[in-house]
Amino acid sequence: MMRLNLTSRGRQKSATVALNEQSDRLRQSGTRVYRLGLGQ
Repeated sequence: MMRLNLTSRGRQKSATVALNEQSDRLRQSGTRVYRLGLGQ
């Protein structure tokens, strides 16, 4: 069982993760997606 630090519980996902998830959904639906992120 994985345990989370109390400070990390209930946090929203980062904007980067949300955008990546949205672009993945769009790509799976057949929409052409251009990823212009620079990474870390």
